[in-house]
Amino acid sequence: MKRTIRTPICTLLPVLMWLALSCTCFSSGAATQAPPPTSGPTAEIPAETAAVQPENTPEVSPEPTATETVYHEPKAFPVLADMKRIVFNSIRENGLDDIYLMNADGSDAHFLAGKPEEVEIAPVWSPDGQWIAFLGSNPEGTFDIQRIRPDGSGFANLTHNPADESAFDWSPDGSQIVFDSNRGGNYDLFVMNADGSNVRQLTKTGDRDEVEPVWSPGGGSIAYLCGPVDATPGDVCIMNADGSGQTNLTPEDPDVGEVVWSPDGSRLAFGMPVWPEEVWVMNPDGSGRQNLTNNPADDGGIAFSPDGTVIAFSSDRDGKKKQIYILRVDNSYVYPLTDNQLMNVQPAWSPDGTWVVFTSAKSLGEFDYDIYAVRIDGKGLTNLTSAPAKDLNPDWEPF
Repeated sequence: MKRTIRTPICTLLPVLMWLALSCTCFSSGAATQAPPPTSGPTAEIPAETAAVQPENTPEVSPEPTATETVYHEPKAFPVLADMKRIVFNSIRENGLDDIYLMNADGSDAHFLAGKPEEVEIAPVWSPDGQWIAFLGSNPEGTFDIQRIRPDGSGFANLTHNPADESAFDWSPDGSQIVFDSNRGGNYDLFVMNADGSNVRQLTKTGDRDEVEPVWSPGGGSIAYLCGPVDATPGDVCIMNADGSGQTNLTPEDPDVGEVVWSPDGSRLAFGMPVWPEEVWVMNPDGSGRQNLTNNPADDGGIAFSPDGTVIAFSSDRDGKKKQIYILRVDNSYVYPLTDNQLMNVQPAWSPDGTWVVFTSAKSLGEFDYDIYAVRIDGKGLTNLTSAPAKDLNPDWEPF
């Protein structure tokens, strides 16, 4: 199944969103923020700029009862200014996506990596926070895996191949990167050292694509999507980290659009069908399958909380444009984090699990996408970027 991103920049957005959901498809100046909530801890607001944000997130209703508490909320929420940095890609300076870095409160947003007439997207921090890897286009019109240090030094093109690499993931210890590539014709999975050396091929099926690999938290397994060449949906497959033991976990349901690991490695969450998507979980051997959302709406963009008890996702279930929700994995209790007239997608967690960062726009075809953060109690909605640009694929620096 093909996950290529070689599309004209004017039509790149839907694929960029899909990449951020699985990968596993952003000018200097202070960003603007929302006014502080009426109670609880607040994020600091840059004095230079005024807030530009969606309609305020209301006090969430219904309020969970003692037995329905959706998350172990902290007694005091940390302010965003104390929570390190967020990397993202944005179309700002040269008309194409580049990599940008900002503080978690939206301040000091600045250019990090990018070349004129090339596209750089989908940045991901290494587990130790020493590197940021991303997809960068090349003269052949395909994408390579590149990396750079957060201070802007040490840039390197790791794959430097005329073939197309469309998705990747860091190993838990940060020493290796698994990625997909069509250098053999169809898309197969490869692994390399974090500096690009010692490339090894893990799959070689010939008549099938293997894409969007995600490394298990323990490091022993890799889950991925597999399916017929150039098909869009696929199956959930799994293998040992050395490429052995390749197994199709969903052969009877070839309509999966994304797959992620729980933080403890005990379960896989996946989206099926591709549309309207439902959030499912199962054991790594394919047993214990359960539909968590079970709703006619389109639910997707699966992101596990750091402790694995909660999943953030995006849904249009309340008759509005897509909003951010979280649900308890143990009882499927769903709790809304946003409630406005914008389309909110691409949820991702702060490393301590107290905030969710996401992207927001008036509609899918909008050029202006901004990055927001909201506390896991649904309060503290904060506009982190407000430049007239597409700001996408936010990833929070490890603590």
